[in-house]
Amino acid sequence: MMPEQPEMRRTGPILSTQLIIGLAIATVGVLFTLDNLDVVDARDYLPFWPLAILAVGLVNLTMARDGGGRVVGGFITFIGAWLLLGHFGLLYFRFRDLWPLILVFWGGLIVWRGWHGGTAFPTRTTEPGHAFGIIALMSGFDRVVTADPFTGGEVSALMGGGKLDLTRARMPAGGSATVNVFALMGGMDLRVPEDWAIDNRVLFFMGGAHDRSRVPMTSGAPRLVLKGFVMMGGIEIKN
Repeated sequence: MMPEQPEMRRTGPILSTQLIIGLAIATVGVLFTLDNLDVVDARDYLPFWPLAILAVGLVNLTMARDGGGRVVGGFITFIGAWLLLGHFGLLYFRFRDLWPLILVFWGGLIVWRGWHGGTAFPTRTTEPGHAFGIIALMSGFDRVVTADPFTGGEVSALMGGGKLDLTRARMPAGGSATVNVFALMGGMDLRVPEDWAIDNRVLFFMGGAHDRSRVPMTSGAPRLVLKGFVMMGGIEIKN
């Protein structure tokens, strides 16, 4: 029984957006190296780059905790499949032919939120649960988390962003929690308690993080781990 314990402690999925993006970048580097060595022609393989987008969408679709996360995953999967099928000539629609679907999607999202008592515009809400899930599709959010104990959460922002306030959340001394972030042309302002230490492991592409939070002076401070992928966006961290 003892050898099985490490396997039971596994808390996160093996596949992640960060892993896929890292493998895609490494693969492109290998292709260009082999091309320079006249081993392969990189132009024969580079058109398959939409596979990375498709994989990111499928991972977000299967690992999502709520309906909003599945919507984001499905949308990214659709984009990846569209680009890949277009390369093989199996899809003859161009972006300018289908861009009005963005308006249909956005309007449908507003109707869905209004039907369920929500709003299309960011309003401040309080989340008392131990974990949270935030989705921003071409919209914003303003969330205050008051969990005690705080165990983590997920933020997905596609052409959107907002504010996440964790200053009222609590973690025990020496404890840790993980917030997974996926942002495409989006980001967030993150506020954390002054006694929390930040461990930022997010992979940024054409973006970055601005950490203005104070570094705890005491040992055993609670640790907030940020993971995920941000493209053309950023995260601002402060107390």
